[in-house]
Amino acid sequence: MSPETQFLDSLDQPGAAANSAQLYAAASGKNPNGPVVSELVLNRLGYDHLQDGDKKGAIAILKLNASLYPNSPNVYDSLGDAYLADGQNDLVRQNAQKAIELLAHDTTDPEDRRKGIRDSAEHLFRTVQLLGSGVPVHLTRLLSRRIPCGRERCFLETYSYGPGPESEQTQGE
Repeated sequence: MSPETQFLDSLDQPGAAANSAQLYAAASGKNPNGPVVSELVLNRLGYDHLQDGDKKGAIAILKLNASLYPNSPNVYDSLGDAYLADGQNDLVRQNAQKAIELLAHDTTDPEDRRKGIRDSAEHLFRTVQLLGSGVPVHLTRLLSRRIPCGRERCFLETYSYGPGPESEQTQGE
């Protein structure tokens, strides 16, 4: 069994995402070829856990992604999204700032991707600022993901923050 398959299989167990760093270490051993799971796969797994309401698991997976790919602005923007969902606003700011700082030196991502990451990180800053003002915030994001069969699956995520009845709902299309 490949290290990637071993890691993904172990991560599939209930509650395992919170221990993703340990599971990854056990699966990868002393792999001289670098990370055994791509940034994209870990990012998707993190968002899948966020989609399923497993905020702590999503954060653990996205933190692992940031540790494996520390020069990627996208991993910090995604981690900021998870922290926002978990209400950890200081960490939202820190990760959005890190994403923006890394964008200044990013030569691997195309311009449109860098713009999307910058827009998302700036959106995180604005959202945290609104949350700090006590104004209720209602966020809706359309997430589009490629699933293994090559098809695209879209999700509408809606989060409400601030005073008043708190609601989280997710609808698959």
